[in-house]
Amino acid sequence: MTRTYRYDLLCLGGAAVDWILQVPRLPVPDEKLVAKFAGRVAGGLVANTACAAARLGLRVAWSGVLGNDEGGRILRQSFEDFGVEVVGADSTLDTVSDFTVILLEPSGRRTILIVSPGERYPSLTEAGLEILAQTRLAYTVPWTVPWLKEVARACQQMSVPLILDVEPNNVSALIREEIPSSLRLLFVTQGTLDILDHADDTVGDWLEAGVEQVVITRGNEGAVVVTRAGKFETLAFRVPVVDTTGAGDCFHAAYMAAWLWGWSPAQAVRFASAAAALSVQHLGARGGLPTFQDVMAFLAQKGEAL
Repeated sequence: MTRTYRYDLLCLGGAAVDWILQVPRLPVPDEKLVAKFAGRVAGGLVANTACAAARLGLRVAWSGVLGNDEGGRILRQSFEDFGVEVVGADSTLDTVSDFTVILLEPSGRRTILIVSPGERYPSLTEAGLEILAQTRLAYTVPWTVPWLKEVARACQQMSVPLILDVEPNNVSALIREEIPSSLRLLFVTQGTLDILDHADDTVGDWLEAGVEQVVITRGNEGAVVVTRAGKFETLAFRVPVVDTTGAGDCFHAAYMAAWLWGWSPAQAVRFASAAAALSVQHLGARGGLPTFQDVMAFLAQKGEAL
């Protein structure tokens, strides 16, 4: 019997309101630096990926915690605008939604200050488990080890591949604990690997444990996909940069879309790099999220075919 899916992708947590400040440079201690307010927009690393995936044509659901405040309303509206269905969300009363302060330099580089009023991780309620059973992929961040084990166990029971975004503040959940058997794809920044001892061995351990692909993003230096069959590298496209906020989130969405379409790692990483290149030419994490047609037109303009 063929399994039917309501969603291509379920994204868990990671929604925040971004306050964007344009600064001439990063401040130094005890300095008063004049900044320009550039906007307040919906963001959050996982939520950005959800919106980017929907923009590329995937059927996407998001679940997590939203404050019952103006920030929560901004986040809900943005999900609606991008066609992401909010499912099983916890709208806690009298709670401020997570937010970030983004310091944006003239070069397009940014520094992000994350403000989370409490440790509020998305829970897999009965309704959430029903949604999970109807999705092809689950994507999130390893917030804590116990939480990751709970989500991974649910994915395993329902045969839903789990995909994680790993960063310096949460990589310990995957180097000191048993790798979940449902984990199929890992996104990790080069900066995260740089803080690890024996990073190559760690990547090898992930693959040995059952992870099919480890995608290492290197910012403006490109990306590399490591599999048991070998490595697939790509350089970043050279484009005018306005704001790099959310570029990695857009990259993740495009790579997962290509993975669902059955593309090879070499095709997927090039497609994702092109999507990220389009996104950095606009202000805000979601200001320039491309469609599938946008990405293919960009690649054609560069003389590339996938």
